[in-house]
Amino acid sequence: MKTKQENIFSSKTLSYFLQLAETMNYTQAAQLLGITQPALTQQIKN
Repeated sequence: MKTKQENIFSSKTLSYFLQLAETMNYTQAAQLLGITQPALTQQIKN
């Protein structure tokens, strides 16, 4: 069972998710966010 803290999105994670939802493309979203695609993928998985 997850704790309350694990269920709360950080503002960074939320911005990553919103950018991904807008572009529907991991590579493009990562470039716009200034991070690598694997880093974005890991943040979304978490």
